[in-house]
Amino acid sequence: MNLPDVAWSPQSKTLILAMQTGCHFCNESMLFYKRLIEATKDKNIKLVAVFPSSVEESRAHLDSLGIKNLEVKQMPLVAIQVRGTPTLILTNSEGEIINFWVGKLPPEEETEVIEKLSS
Repeated sequence: MNLPDVAWSPQSKTLILAMQTGCHFCNESMLFYKRLIEATKDKNIKLVAVFPSSVEESRAHLDSLGIKNLEVKQMPLVAIQVRGTPTLILTNSEGEIINFWVGKLPPEEETEVIEKLSS
């Protein structure tokens, strides 16, 4: 995974949340993202939100939706091979992709993401 300024090795896993501020599926997924933040807060897992818009605009958008404590990066989504949003990308401590999910996830896939983070 080519994401500048992300230190992969301090964490066992990194979950990248690729989103756009105007994406209604992203906004509809925010309750799940809050659960992800809660599920990972005491684990050795980093969460990074990647937006094509500026960090300031993206952080303000997340704040308005009640999402805190996410590292936010700006990057064209095609640069990380994301074609649609939201996309979740799970990497290991080397930054290698070990799993990914695209779109607004149904409950069983939300559970799968949380299980993959814990395993």
